[in-house]
Amino acid sequence: MFHAKRYFWVPILLFFLMLLDGVFASVFSVWLIEPGYILVPRLTVIGLVLISFLVNMPSLWWVSIIIGLMYDSYFSGILGIYLCIFPCIVSIIRRFKNNIRINAFTMGLSIIVFITFVEAAVFIFYMFLGKAHMDWQTFLVRRLNPTLVLNIVLYYISYIPLKSLASWISEEPRRSRHSLLRK
Repeated sequence: MFHAKRYFWVPILLFFLMLLDGVFASVFSVWLIEPGYILVPRLTVIGLVLISFLVNMPSLWWVSIIIGLMYDSYFSGILGIYLCIFPCIVSIIRRFKNNIRINAFTMGLSIIVFITFVEAAVFIFYMFLGKAHMDWQTFLVRRLNPTLVLNIVLYYISYIPLKSLASWISEEPRRSRHSLLRK
């Protein structure tokens, strides 16, 4: 018997979080980009990490490739950065997820690790292209640390809604008596 889960909501959620990243960065750009610091919202990475931990979706790796491609075309303009980073995040989490006790604290620590990974990978990529206009020390002080603080706050704000949505996606949909008669 086929038990359909609500996996089709995962790409919709990640696409919505990607758009929310752009809206958040655009609307609050006055406060996010100052002479002393640069804050980058990474709600898509937060959502991808939470979904990777909480939903056992077989095709999540492919969804992360598609979301990474859309993220590249929407934000960076250079195809390939997020296209490679997002599936790496999903693969690493799938590999170690069974060895980690999944709770808000451990997922928060993994958010810190993966946002650091994303920011450092993007910085290294732009440095190789010659488009990075800062050195490592400036990157760590002006961009990485404020970005981590912002995203930790965003994670703890969005943890309960995203966790409930992930558990709703993972549960079996209820069937009515009428759907049993159609078989």
